Amino acid sequence: MSASQLRTRFGDPEDYRQETLWGGVWTEHIKVTPKSTASYKYIELWMDKEGMPVQTKMVEKNDDSTTVRLSNVERNQTIPTDQFKQNLDSKVKHVKG
Repeated sequence: MSASQLRTRFGDPEDYRQETLWGGVWTEHIKVTPKSTASYKYIELWMDKEGMPVQTKMVEKNDDSTTVRLSNVERNQTIPTDQFKQNLDSKVKHVKG
């Protein structure tokens, strides 16, 4: 989402600070709460100097939370097109929808 889309959906960040995560990764940390009804209380985001999210935390209404942390990210890597080719068995029936 762009910054303007974030503000429309969540308003201004409630908490903003700079933090260093594990491995010395410098981040900007923000906490946002949805303006409309959602299935969670709030989300926290940690973004690196390029604006790439490196960690997210979503806190549910019952205070359970899920944290996702990205590490060893390889940006803008070339992916061979054959990685997307499906090699299906000849017995597979193709159905057009």
